[in-house]
Amino acid sequence: MNYKIVQMDFWQDEKIRSMTTEERGFYLYLLTNPYSSNVGIYKITKEEIKSDTGYEIDQICNMISSLISKYKVIAYNENTNEIAINKWGKYNLIKGGKNVEESIKKQLSEVEDKSLVTYVALNISKRWALELYTQYCDEKLTYYDIKELQFKKSNYSNSYKH
Repeated sequence: MNYKIVQMDFWQDEKIRSMTTEERGFYLYLLTNPYSSNVGIYKITKEEIKSDTGYEIDQICNMISSLISKYKVIAYNENTNEIAINKWGKYNLIKGGKNVEESIKKQLSEVEDKSLVTYVALNISKRWALELYTQYCDEKLTYYDIKELQFKKSNYSNSYKH
C-alpha cells in the first residue's frame, strides 16, 4: 500500500484557511491522489480528476485556476497535463538516501515541462534535494542560482509585509 502524509499544520496555513471548503478538499486531493509523485510534479488529466472526485470539468478548471492565480499553490501545464505543487519540496523531501535519490532522479527525468521542476525547486531548503532538482531545471540552474532566487523572493515578500 502507498501512503501520502499530510502535515498537521496544513490546516493552520493561512492560504488553506482562506480557501473555500471545496478548494481545500480539491487541493488535498491534488496532494494525495494516486497519480501524485514523490517529486511534487505529476501527470493527471481533468478526466482522471473527474473520475476520482465526481467534479465536472468546468468545476475542475475553475478550482485549478483559483489554486494557480488566487492562492499560488500549484502550477499546471495544459499541454502536458502536469501539475506541480509549489511547496512540495519544503514539506515532503525530508530524508535522502540512495533509494530515495534514485526515485527522485527517475521521476524528475520524466517531467516534460522542466519549468515545473524549477517552480518546485524554488521552495526546497534541503541541499541534497535541491542539488537533485537543479539537474533537471529548465535553465540548468545550479544550487547557488536557486538559493539566490529564493533569497530574492524572500526579500521581495518581506519588504511588503510591513
